[in-house]
Amino acid sequence: MPNQKVLDFLTGLFKMFNLTARKNSDGEIVIETLEDFYASGVERDISKYVDASSSNVDVALPYKDLEFKFKGRGSKVTKLYEEQEGIGWGTTEYKVDNELFGETYTIEAPFEHMQFEKIDGLDVQHGASINDSDKPYVGEPLLFYPYLITGGDAISFLNAPPSVTSITSYTVPLNSVGIDSSTDDDTCHFSAEINEYTNGVFEGSLFKNYYEDYIVDVFNPKRRLTKVKAKLPVSFLTNYSLADILIINGRKYRINSITTNLNTGDSDLELLNEV
Repeated sequence: MPNQKVLDFLTGLFKMFNLTARKNSDGEIVIETLEDFYASGVERDISKYVDASSSNVDVALPYKDLEFKFKGRGSKVTKLYEEQEGIGWGTTEYKVDNELFGETYTIEAPFEHMQFEKIDGLDVQHGASINDSDKPYVGEPLLFYPYLITGGDAISFLNAPPSVTSITSYTVPLNSVGIDSSTDDDTCHFSAEINEYTNGVFEGSLFKNYYEDYIVDVFNPKRRLTKVKAKLPVSFLTNYSLADILIINGRKYRINSITTNLNTGDSDLELLNEV
């Protein structure tokens, strides 16, 4: 088994599913998707606390594109896919559709991502953890969805001669929640991929389910990053959430960051305008 710290494991899950963590009023840690986190926010008008003369507006984020991938893609079949298709198995890219210049922002989950294979003529699927030389390959920790096949093709096992045992129920590894995309097409890919078991396309990727709406919104060409200074009261500082929408002179903003001197209440705010 590959070694992985608990913190790295949890960080990987947060990256895959775009999760947030916050402490509620009862002191409990609440884990939510980013979309659910933002839905919990409220509107707060801070117009009277803002120094209007300090406003500075810039492009929203200094990135030209984003890349979503898994750290481990070293098994033989997975590498072959990458060589043939020119992109990693289960990975995707998002190109910013404007004239911004910047770097590539990479979200990399610290897990192995294996392309499984269905055995011809059988309902059985497996993953071969071997390298190009057909030698054992130990990559990153592997996450997959186990799926129980019932009433499948019989698999026979030879016991003490001449006894043979056959089974028709067994678990197969999947990169999707199930094998029927009409009832559940969620996957653990960042991209839409062919299901190895059914050969059908499953559209419910991690990017589509947990990132797309947020990314498209943040990289809207009309989005701008506004920096202002404010002297925020204790009543605000002890109650606001990063999920809140701030209103300044009738305009609504999402919070990118707030840095506050708790002794004076002087704060530097980075805000993203609502579009």
